[in-house]
Amino acid sequence: SNGIECTEGSLTIEAGKLDITSGGEAIKVVYDEPEADPTIISDAYIKGGYIKIVTTGEKSSALQTTGNYTQSGGIIQAEVKGDGSKIVNCDSSITINGGKLVGVAEGTAFNETTSAGGIKCEDDMTVQGCTIAIECTGKGAKGINSKNMTVKSGEITVLSIGENYKGTIESRKSKAIETGNLTMTNGYINLRGYENAISAHKVAIYKGTLHAISDKATAIDATITQSAGWLMIKENE
Repeated sequence: SNGIECTEGSLTIEAGKLDITSGGEAIKVVYDEPEADPTIISDAYIKGGYIKIVTTGEKSSALQTTGNYTQSGGIIQAEVKGDGSKIVNCDSSITINGGKLVGVAEGTAFNETTSAGGIKCEDDMTVQGCTIAIECTGKGAKGINSKNMTVKSGEITVLSIGENYKGTIESRKSKAIETGNLTMTNGYINLRGYENAISAHKVAIYKGTLHAISDKATAIDATITQSAGWLMIKENE
């Protein structure tokens, strides 16, 4: 089942080495009670260490939290294999301002309702001074899916190279990043999506380099504003 399970509070990893193989969540920080105690906060903090993860179950995650996820250091190396599985599955906000997050998601959609993918963030995601490298090979996968996304610095590489998922009820398209508004003030972003590299409302580039490739359609499906930096697009409409 799960590797590490924290059910009534926050989890902090500061150092050391962890090697987790699980059929469910590798690291689960979830507080889910009918009468919730407002003083209990289910946040996850990765400050250091080396964490190697392999998950094989359907709809599983390398790290799942109902609170916020913050990574300021350390290395996470994750491989998620089940359909509908994700590397990070967060119900709140994500802040990655240090360390490395490297992962491969091999699964496809689960029962046509849940996409596999790299990072799912129900709230806003902020990236600064870190390295993120995600590869999604399953059909209909999302590399990063968030409410909004801000990139201040660092290096991000996201590949969502599996074909679109076509089910009997729902179809899901493979995208490297799907978000509301993407704001880039610096850094380097390298994206490749089978359908879109970026699917968003607005993309604002103030500085840095954004490289976006689509194998099938429009590389950036959004309104783009650019005041400086570099934007390189390759698409196949």
